[in-house]
Formats: sequence, C-alpha cells, structure tokens
Amino acid sequence: MQASKPWFGIGGIDLSNIAEVVAAGAQRVVVVRAITEATDPAAAATALKAELPQL
Repeated sequence: MQASKPWFGIGGIDLSNIAEVVAAGAQRVVVVRAITEATDPAAAATALKAELPQL
C-alpha cells in the first residue's frame, strides 16, 4: 500500500539500506550518522543523495 502523502524514512539509513527505504516508497530521508561519522562527510552525503529519486 502506497502512502497518499510524502513521508520521511528516519533512523539507521546508510548506503547499505537506502535503496530498500526508497523501494518502500520514501522520497525523502533523514540521515545523520552515515554522514557525521563518515571519513569524508561530503562524499557520503553526495553518495546518499545519488540514491534518492529526482523530484
């Protein structure tokens, strides 16, 4: 069942599972740890953003 309103995926999202979150219908995600704890936060943010659908 698809949600009728946009929703945010929140909690534990990183490159290993962002595709699954998007496949579940999320068009928006909240990511903290995967960026703040990355060796290169800018590269981590860019890689995660590349996995999101273009709106």
